[in-house]
Amino acid sequence: MQIEKKKAFDDVIIETVDIVLIDIFGGAGANIIKQQLKARYHLDFNVNPLNKQHFNIGIIDLLGSGGDMVLSTIIQYISEDLGLDPGIREQNFIVQLINLEREYNAS
Repeated sequence: MQIEKKKAFDDVIIETVDIVLIDIFGGAGANIIKQQLKARYHLDFNVNPLNKQHFNIGIIDLLGSGGDMVLSTIIQYISEDLGLDPGIREQNFIVQLINLEREYNAS
């Protein structure tokens, strides 16, 4: 019998960000956004953990009001994928991630 190790929550975040960006902007668009986040906010998607605060600020700076939609979609995907409660929608992205991580680690 092989016991599967649970993924680190930071890995879940990075994978979900990739999926959401590709779903919304396509592969080329997702790569451009990630390149801009790396150049402007020193975010490297190959480094774990991703700086959540810089990501939050960078997405909103790059995409304006569309950034809020991207962040909400990330929370929604993580919640649905892991079967977790996304919590109060009015909370900011960082607070929602903290709450999801707490719930994920408790499960």
